[in-house]
Parts: sequence; C-alpha cells; structure tokens
Amino acid sequence: MDTEKEKVRCPYCGHPVNANRSADAVCKGVFFKCKNKECRKVFELRI
Repeated sequence: MDTEKEKVRCPYCGHPVNANRSADAVCKGVFFKCKNKECRKVFELRI
C-alpha cells in the first residue's frame, strides 16, 4: 500500500504540525496545539 502522505497544517496560520495524513484518511476528535509562536491555538483535526 503505497499512498502519498501530506503534512497536516494549522487551519489558522498554515504552520505544519507533527502529523501526516493520507488521501483516504478519516478522523475526528484528535486535537493539536499549533507550534507557531504567534498562533498557539488548539484545533481539532477533522477529515
């Protein structure tokens, strides 16, 4: 199974977070905190 992966980005500032997603990924209820010093917002990853 060789699928291309894409970095997950913060929806507020576009900074990449420490996660990858494939084209057929499905999830909800997973929360990340942006690592950008100016942003630092918590967001839910919903695909």
